[in-house]
Formats: sequence, C-alpha cells, structure tokens
Amino acid sequence: MHLLKAVTVLFVVLAALMASTPAAADSRDIDAFSLPFFPCLNGAPVPFVPATPGIGNDGAFSQICFVRLSGSGSWQASTGEWILFQNRLTVLPTSQDCANFATAVTATMELNSSPVPIDKVCKQATPPSPFAGEWVMSVEFLSHPLSRGINTATLMLTTPGGSLLDTEKITVASSA
Repeated sequence: MHLLKAVTVLFVVLAALMASTPAAADSRDIDAFSLPFFPCLNGAPVPFVPATPGIGNDGAFSQICFVRLSGSGSWQASTGEWILFQNRLTVLPTSQDCANFATAVTATMELNSSPVPIDKVCKQATPPSPFAGEWVMSVEFLSHPLSRGINTATLMLTTPGGSLLDTEKITVASSA
C-alpha cells in the first residue's frame, strides 16, 4: 500500500514539475529552411502551416514566426503565434564539423527572466538557401504562443570564437 502511495506521489510531483517550466516545444521538429514562415515583424505575412504532430509541439503550430537572436529587430507577434527564437551561429561543410562545433558551444536562454530549454541543432541547408548543401549550426527555442504585452528573450552564448549576450524584446498583440 505504501509503495502505491509513493509511486502516485512521485507521478504527481513529476507532472507538476513538467507543467511548471516555461512554454516550450521541441524545435528539432522544425526544418527552418523549408517551412514557409516569416520573421516576427509588423506587417509580415502570417501564412498557414499545416499541423504536423511531433514530440513536444502539441501537434500543431498553424501560425508561426521567428525571432533572430542577434540584436536585429523590432519584433512583433500576435497572440496565438508560435515563436521560434533562433541564432544561426555558423555554416560548416560537413555534418561532423557541425556536430564538433555544437559540442564546443555553451548556450543558455531566458524568456521573461525564466530559463528555457534550448536545442543546439545542425541542419543541412536546402535550396534556395545560399548555403545549400552546407551545414548550419544554430541554437533554438520554440515557444508556445506568448501572452499579450512585451516579452523578453535573452541569449547567453560562448563559442570557440568568443561570447555573446543578446536581449531581444517582442511585442505580442491580440490577433485580428
């Protein structure tokens, strides 16, 4: 009887811990080179992306945009949009070179001052990318739709070439 109670308590605690992390999904399910989505900018089109079941992405992100973590934008999204936060670090000739570089990278990210899980990803670029056939190493975080207002993403990154601290603000407004 005590064993059943202990297992039940453990299950409840694990479920609570999983539910308490910031809204995250698995960015490895997204091929950022071939999906038709645009930057999270005012006036950028919001195309429909068919639902694609995958681990951790709740099966769909019919509206999605991306934020480049490189200090380059006045970002804006709508409620209901998934957001791929991404920093493409380098282009390498082979998958092994990319994997080796990824191993040497240390990266952490916060969304609204809470740590979030990030993925270090190596993807082969496809046409029409100017890097078609080469491997792009990036760090990514796929966020569920964020609440209205100003949200802040901070990336802390150390690579063999140096360090980067970047903070980006994204304004989320009600969708029309």
